[in-house]
Amino acid sequence: MPSKTKKEDLIQLITHLTDRVTALETNLSLISSRLIRLETNQKDIQKTIDNINKKLNKEVVSVVETQPVITKYFYEPYLDELKKWTKKEICQVIYDSINDGLTAHTINHSIEMKSNIMILVKTDKGEIFGSYNSIQIPKSEDSGYGFYINKDIDFFMFVLKGNIKIPTKITKKDKVYSLKIYSNDNDEWVIGTHCGFYVGASRNSFISNKLKMFYDGDITSDSLTGSHFPATFDVSQVIAIQWK
Repeated sequence: MPSKTKKEDLIQLITHLTDRVTALETNLSLISSRLIRLETNQKDIQKTIDNINKKLNKEVVSVVETQPVITKYFYEPYLDELKKWTKKEICQVIYDSINDGLTAHTINHSIEMKSNIMILVKTDKGEIFGSYNSIQIPKSEDSGYGFYINKDIDFFMFVLKGNIKIPTKITKKDKVYSLKIYSNDNDEWVIGTHCGFYVGASRNSFISNKLKMFYDGDITSDSLTGSHFPATFDVSQVIAIQWK
């Protein structure tokens, strides 16, 4: 039978262990409560993050949807009309006055000996018009007055944006003369069409006052830019493209 002292020591040990267990249970309870709070906070944080992401995604989509379509060349918004008129699907820019210079020499060497050539003109006020030739462009002359391309039955002019409400194809009454090719040494004129538009190297471009006389359709000499010779206009850019 254990002595009184040993019995007291055993009781003290049991009491101490009981206190330790109680303390541990208390700590575990506190830790459990903290974990529950952390889980709750984590869920709240995740919910907030999800809401922010949803809002950001909506804003990004909204910004993307409202951004205007950026095009490289001014004629691209009208490609469907141009494809329909030319009956061709593929085109390539072979001359750009901004990069190549607005001269007869540079445009001539870009388009000569090529077929299915379209000339597009943009004025400083935003009007867009041009012409199309299906037959091969002859080699340009180094000097002289230049020449008109003859007997191209598929030649036409057009207005994409101007004094006409919708893009309009303009056919010629006769098929004798079409595109005007100036000589390479001409420093005043760049390109033109017979009794249509004439693009100058400086501020001297104009629309012929005989346009209605030589072209079909419900048009006037003011249909392209709102004015005609002797009034002139400034050119912003000239592009030549080849269709295939």
